[in-house]
This record gives sequence, C-alpha cells and structure tokens, in this order.
Amino acid sequence: MEKIKAIQRDYIICCGMAASRTQLSVEAGAICGKIVLQTEVDLEKLVAGAAAIQISHDCGKFVCVRVASRREGLYYSVLDYLSQNQLTARCIFVHVPVLNQENLMGILADFVLIINKLALSSSC
Repeated sequence: MEKIKAIQRDYIICCGMAASRTQLSVEAGAICGKIVLQTEVDLEKLVAGAAAIQISHDCGKFVCVRVASRREGLYYSVLDYLSQNQLTARCIFVHVPVLNQENLMGILADFVLIINKLALSSSC
C-alpha cells in the first residue's frame, strides 16, 4: 500500500497464476466475509477485441479473497485501500493460466491489449 501511495499510478494490475484456467480472466470483484468490492474498471470495454479473455465472477479462495486472520487477499486489500483513501487509481486482477509453448503468444497478445487499453484510454 505504501508503493501505491508513493507511485500514484492511474491503474494497478494484480496478477496470479490460475492453473485451472485456460485463458486470461479479469476478475470483477473481491470478497472479505460478506463484503464484495467490485473493480471500477469497465471490464466489458477492457476485454472488447481480445482473442480470449473472460470476465470472471468467481474470485476463488486465495488471492482475491481476504480472510481477516490471514494476509492473502491481495485484490481485496488493494480495492479496499483505494476506496478507503479515496484514491483515483483503478485496479484489476488478472488470472493467468499456466504458460506453455502453445498458449504463450495468444495470452501475451491479450495481456498487452489489456495494458494498452488501460494506458491509452480513460474510458475503461
């Protein structure tokens, strides 16, 4: 959180490996108990034109979920920090499948599309 405050970027991209997924998935929200925080990025616009990116509504149980007694919950923690501190930065979480020779170029192209859209557009 100190880096977020110090660097003050417009967008933050969190990533994590998702061995059970076959393509990039951009997560819509994160959970802590019964509290759900949604990204403020327009994910439909973000993934438009991509070869194979899903919008996920299944954040799993590790990186996107915050449990009070543990420190995983990266996505939830960042979304909560941005909200609590009324920062203008936006955050997304991208689930990345295991990379191999067959999928590397397609996944890389879609990831670059995400980066370019966030960097070049304030409409996401």
